[in-house]
Amino acid sequence: MWSQVRGQDTQARVASGAALAESAQSVIARLAVHFAAGKSSLSSEDRVEFADALVELTARIEQAAGILRQLMELGNPQALPGDLRLTPRELEMLSYLGEGHSNGEIAKLCWISENTVKFHLKNLFRKLQVRDRVQAMMIGRAMRQHLDVPPAKP
Repeated sequence: MWSQVRGQDTQARVASGAALAESAQSVIARLAVHFAAGKSSLSSEDRVEFADALVELTARIEQAAGILRQLMELGNPQALPGDLRLTPRELEMLSYLGEGHSNGEIAKLCWISENTVKFHLKNLFRKLQVRDRVQAMMIGRAMRQHLDVPPAKP
């Protein structure tokens, strides 16, 4: 969807892999510090940069969802739901699972409680139609390798 809006520009950015995720993360982190410092407005350059970062992240999420669908089809084509829709938080959880993080570590990385992590993982397992954490972790690891995403920085 967003790649159609942004055209070739977004597709080129998605192809850059880890640099793409890092640049979007750094923009969002910088703006979070900006707002945490009590500043309430953004310059026009910052607004454009923030919009570009959101477009980049959206494109990455859509790409990850497509890869996930392909992985699921390979693993069990009959079990694939007609319309697999993972939330950005569920994709984040899947990514952290792929890195081998515990529920407590995921909670700290996402600034949420362990119970909230368990809630998201339960929904993720149901949507992926996997029996346990190990199966979901294998899908997450394969997805991360295909996207060439560097491990998260704590």
